[in-house]
Amino acid sequence: MAAVTSRDGTSIAYTRVGSGPPLIIVDGAMCHRSFGPSAALARELSDRFTVITYGAPALAVLTVVLSFFTARRARGVVLPLISWLLLLVAAAVLELTFP
Repeated sequence: MAAVTSRDGTSIAYTRVGSGPPLIIVDGAMCHRSFGPSAALARELSDRFTVITYGAPALAVLTVVLSFFTARRARGVVLPLISWLLLLVAAAVLELTFP
């Protein structure tokens, strides 16, 4: 496992397999690069591409966990919505950091 540091100081772990033109696989919010569909897909494509999968910052995990704990409370949707918004901002930061 390797890591890069974004301009805001966030460490982003990634895995690289294969050789060839680079291909970046982006997991969904409920996934992680070491399990789920991206790991198998990366292995399948690694004979033709250099496949890079990266780990979303801890904010993604926090968002999902908060959703389960707050969803049934009065105004319980506010905290997960804020978390989702922060997750979108983090994705935008990644896009701007690694053009």
